[in-house]
Amino acid sequence: MRRKHVHAKRRYQPLATLSLAHSFVPSKRPRGKVIVSTVNVAHLGAQGISFAVFEADAPSHTHAARSELLCKLTARARHAGLRVDKSALAYVEFGTIKFFGPPDLVRYLADGWSPEWTHTIDV
Repeated sequence: MRRKHVHAKRRYQPLATLSLAHSFVPSKRPRGKVIVSTVNVAHLGAQGISFAVFEADAPSHTHAARSELLCKLTARARHAGLRVDKSALAYVEFGTIKFFGPPDLVRYLADGWSPEWTHTIDV
């Protein structure tokens, strides 16, 4: 006799956390609990280009995780009404400010830009 596999419908709720290192396990997620983090944003413009710099880093510190985090934060900033042509992450590593994003924007920021946050975004 063949066994029938019964698949229960899983409800996936959107995550509201910056922690991208942990995989999402629906059965172990606390119900009704929403984690909100506030991220500082500098919304700047130079040479006709509008860009955003986010004070954040991915917990795993990998290129893929930082790319995913930058994409999510950029989408969130656009959803909040900011015009963003380019974006970058700013984080502290070994006591110095490092940037992650497009090479031209990273060079521009590394050439003497100091953080002056203009907005905050709840994630």
